[in-house]
Amino acid sequence: MKIKQLLKKITLITLISVPNLLFAQLGINSTGAAPATNAMLDVSSPSKGVLIPRVAADLASPSEGLLYYNTTGHNFRYYDGTAWQNALFGNQWNVNGNKISYSLGNVGIGVGDPLYKLHVNGNFHTSGFITTDGYIGIGGYPNYKLSVFDGSLAITNSTDAKTWSFNYNSGNNGLQFNEDGTTSRLNIENGGNVGIGITNPAYKLDVAGTIHASSSIIADGNATINGNATVDGSMTVNNGKGVAYNTLGATNLKIYPFTTGTFGAVLGAHGSAEGNIIFNGGFTSAPRVFVGDIDYTAGISGELERVILILRGCTYSAGTTTCLAKLVNTDNASVNYDIRWNMLAVGY
Repeated sequence: MKIKQLLKKITLITLISVPNLLFAQLGINSTGAAPATNAMLDVSSPSKGVLIPRVAADLASPSEGLLYYNTTGHNFRYYDGTAWQNALFGNQWNVNGNKISYSLGNVGIGVGDPLYKLHVNGNFHTSGFITTDGYIGIGGYPNYKLSVFDGSLAITNSTDAKTWSFNYNSGNNGLQFNEDGTTSRLNIENGGNVGIGITNPAYKLDVAGTIHASSSIIADGNATINGNATVDGSMTVNNGKGVAYNTLGATNLKIYPFTTGTFGAVLGAHGSAEGNIIFNGGFTSAPRVFVGDIDYTAGISGELERVILILRGCTYSAGTTTCLAKLVNTDNASVNYDIRWNMLAVGY
């Protein structure tokens, strides 16, 4: 029997026995089968479906349980007694075998109006991996692969019961590394100063404690030591010219070792001869000059040890130091030797 014919018969029966129909079952079945005993309305067809009202917007003054198809959102809507809700059927969720997907909008868990593809209000736990091909933002929208806004990152080791954290400290204006969350160990200020054990470093490297280097320390600028300096090995300063401590002033002393030119000591008994010793040791005034040991000698007569070198005074002019030198033969016999002396000059 056709559906239209069946509906006409139903209408006729309804007009005849409305009071009885209000409490009876209604079955629409193209095969003529009786309606299901637990259904008020049983519609069955092997080739057709059922269309419910199609409306563009939520209806005003709805009754609880009212259902319709929304032609604007392309989904079924029902009224739960308080607000309109999307019905959990239709084409929002797609099932493919044991997989389920949602492609029409945002999904909220604990959120009534989700702003993202997945918006969760509460804790989230997974026992597997979390991977992303995009960016991760904690506390804000990310500008980098991982962005943390107004917070800290921490690494905890359960074996040592130790936690290291790092964060931006707006009080010190820089990046701060903390041990166990309270003790600051390393600070990098805005602008580049680094502090180890110091929260406000005043220099490019500011250390509270001892510094050890297994290799060289090279400084192209000045080095200021407010305390004592201990050198176990050799120390080369001033391009090898040396430096000495000055107890009389703030200017460091310069040390200049040198060797004289060759003196021809041809002297009679108790005889003497005068000459000059001229050198440039980088001084800015006349230094003190000391006579050392004999560096070279060659001679033919007399006792060499009887010849002594005496300096009578040194003057300075235009970077050059000139000392008046006198050779004296202290022997009763004459001497004839060529001699060079090692010397030491100390001054400013």
